Amino acid sequence: GVPVVPRSQVRGFWKKQAALLIAMRRMEIEVEKALLGGSTQGCLVAPELKAQGTRTLTWDAVARQTGSRVPAEDTLRRTEYVPAGTKLSGVGYLDSPVLGLRDALERIIRATNHLGAEGTRGSGLLRVTSLKWSKPASSGPYGPPEAWPDASAVRLRLLLKALMPVCIPTTGSP
Repeated sequence: GVPVVPRSQVRGFWKKQAALLIAMRRMEIEVEKALLGGSTQGCLVAPELKAQGTRTLTWDAVARQTGSRVPAEDTLRRTEYVPAGTKLSGVGYLDSPVLGLRDALERIIRATNHLGAEGTRGSGLLRVTSLKWSKPASSGPYGPPEAWPDASAVRLRLLLKALMPVCIPTTGSP
């Protein structure tokens, strides 16, 4: 299949980035909760990011028994990466009329500098290439725009470029 970074993982990275902005007093906690949710659902449907025209590198690894080079039982782990230079794109939706939320989300997205696992080891460094807002077309997460909870909902088109390989959830498993 096509390498994908799931919506839940994208949303998780954005929650982490929002927490950093809150700690730096560059965002209010109420804004983060309105966007990404807390005890209630936020108004953002995060994009699922799909790699454009690329192959992945997949390899297997096992844990070793303590003090030995013998593989431990039931520790097979598969890791999958998309290479540096890969473009990741996705479409998300924001169903709130509050313009401040759109600005806050842009701040979170532009402050996010990596995606995927093993970020502390240098994997997943990325750059926002394009971030565009538009009115939804004929369908979206709730069906046609007139069926959406808020008629002022907007669509977010996002394009990212990986500057380093990105570790993604394994998509090629049988």
